[in-house]
Amino acid sequence: METRKLLNCILIVFAAVIKTNLCDVCEIKGWGFHCDGCSKMVYCIKPIGADWITEEIGQCDENKNLYCNELYKNCSSTKNCSSNDVTEVDLVFNCKNEGIFPNPYDCKTYFICSKDSKSSSLSKDYIKCPDGYAFNPMSNLCNERYDNNELCKRQYKCNAVYDIAAWPTNNNIFYVCKEGRFGVSNEKFLYPELYSCEPDKIFDNQLQKCASEDEIIATTTNQNNESTATPTPSPTECLKGGIFEDPNNCRGYIYCTFQLRKILKLCPNNSHFNKTLSACVPGSEC
Repeated sequence: METRKLLNCILIVFAAVIKTNLCDVCEIKGWGFHCDGCSKMVYCIKPIGADWITEEIGQCDENKNLYCNELYKNCSSTKNCSSNDVTEVDLVFNCKNEGIFPNPYDCKTYFICSKDSKSSSLSKDYIKCPDGYAFNPMSNLCNERYDNNELCKRQYKCNAVYDIAAWPTNNNIFYVCKEGRFGVSNEKFLYPELYSCEPDKIFDNQLQKCASEDEIIATTTNQNNESTATPTPSPTECLKGGIFEDPNNCRGYIYCTFQLRKILKLCPNNSHFNKTLSACVPGSEC
């Protein structure tokens, strides 16, 4: 009898911390940190072949004017929540030109920006990957498993307004850091605004602009002529973040994360890795 009471108590405590399908927050918003109302912070998990699990990770004290904030993934003095919560996606992603773009905050989703047929303005389509998969900006497909995927770690660094850099996993895309404000107290935050280069160009971090292969090669050649330094070889281990040639596979490339973890990747079918552009380009020749 005492054992049954103890077991019931354990189950009650466990159920208070982890619940399934809590108000359908996880079914609506998917994996990761979310606000369930204005005070409750939850984390959504979906094991393969199982229902969504909603884990409560904290409460914000509304009596002290603290509210759940999905942008900061914590409590904040800014109240931007309601029964129909506005997500950070709605707050900080705007289409700047046509193309397919990763969601900077959620690897399970992406955006298609296209010209509206009735006007010259850009329309934004918000697309979710199938359960368990993440969007791969290099292939523009949801062909990466979500679990522990490096693509799902933050891909941008915004330290100051107008910082600019290529998107690490597809340098045909680049981002410019902008300052935004939201909420009744006008809190400031930095966010990446995404753009794409012309199809035959990539964003070069050294030139700080979109450039063609010929332009990049010419610049690199001039720099090599002016310097006695030898070119950086493909890494046997990661010393810095970036994308590098795989010397053992012309279709492959090495993705070094910001945490200096080395990951071997493959270009999509009928393409190969161009070490000058640090990108997958059409054609099977190596």
